[in-house]
Amino acid sequence: MFAVVAGVDDANRGTGRRQALAASETTVISIVWGWDYESYEKVLAPGTHHLSIVPNTPIAAGKGVVVAENTHSLTDEEIVNFHSLFDPIALVEFLDTSMLVPSGAPSPVARRRTQPMFIEALSDAAVKHGIPRAAADRLVSAMVEGTGALQVETGKIPAAMKDAVCSPGGATIRGVEALELRGFRGDVMSAVDAVMGD
Repeated sequence: MFAVVAGVDDANRGTGRRQALAASETTVISIVWGWDYESYEKVLAPGTHHLSIVPNTPIAAGKGVVVAENTHSLTDEEIVNFHSLFDPIALVEFLDTSMLVPSGAPSPVARRRTQPMFIEALSDAAVKHGIPRAAADRLVSAMVEGTGALQVETGKIPAAMKDAVCSPGGATIRGVEALELRGFRGDVMSAVDAVMGD
């Protein structure tokens, strides 16, 4: 049986929490921000099987990302069950603990909250050029989702995907130039650095 922990407050980090999460045959899957393997080893009953993960919001739409901690105490069978639960709704990646809770900052992959701003900016541009807002939002979101799905499916590096649609002297390469001249790549990397506390 899986127990997914949605939140832990200071009042529940002691004996009561240990008893609640250490029921027989219970495997703890934690989505509590900032709680990794070592954190739970200090509060759970000895021998409790547990795994810490960081999901992102689109998991609610079956298009999520889950960063799972490489260090855990799940058995092979429990890992299979974990994948059967989360694989249908998210891309699951097991990474080092430092990528799960780096310096107290959100995971640069699973919690990059700047993505909606990029979608909004593209939608604003579409509206500027005459596309109704609701249609612009749907089109841009579908475009971003589709590009991401294509990259995951094909394994092509993003640069190759960009090059494949940039005809010589065409509109796309002119748009790429505009982004580069305005520091788009550096701005995105700087935003992630700020989230990470660098």
